Amino acid sequence: KIHNREKLNMVLNEQMKLFKRFREPFGVILIDIDFFKKVNDEFGHDIGDVVLVEFVNEIKENIRGVDCFGRWGGEEFLLVCPKMNEIGMKKLAEKLRVKIENTIFTKAHKKTASFGVSICKKDSTVKQLIKNADLALYKAKNNGRNQIQMV
Repeated sequence: KIHNREKLNMVLNEQMKLFKRFREPFGVILIDIDFFKKVNDEFGHDIGDVVLVEFVNEIKENIRGVDCFGRWGGEEFLLVCPKMNEIGMKKLAEKLRVKIENTIFTKAHKKTASFGVSICKKDSTVKQLIKNADLALYKAKNNGRNQIQMV
């Protein structure tokens, strides 16, 4: 019961319009569950689905009502945060990282997630905003996972 990629793209385009017109800050957080394939391989896809639901619920319970959260693809999720600056984005990402790290998931027990944070800048496009979040996520994965990176 979260948004799909089509809805996320609509929200991103709307936030970009608001940013261009009113300079309202916003950012995105790309979140990827670390080593999720192991859950499916070890426990099966049914348990993998349960873990995904638990993961989603943990995120949903710890974001603002104005934030837009959805599945970006596979075990990747995107969080669009209106009216939030760089400091707020980092604080939120860290709060979510710790919540996930401390959650006990069905059969999978402990899981972690990596976070790529990107803030809309003066000359940003939606494509560049997502690309920066993806680059930051890639950096978080390469630097050991269970961390936040920002580009």
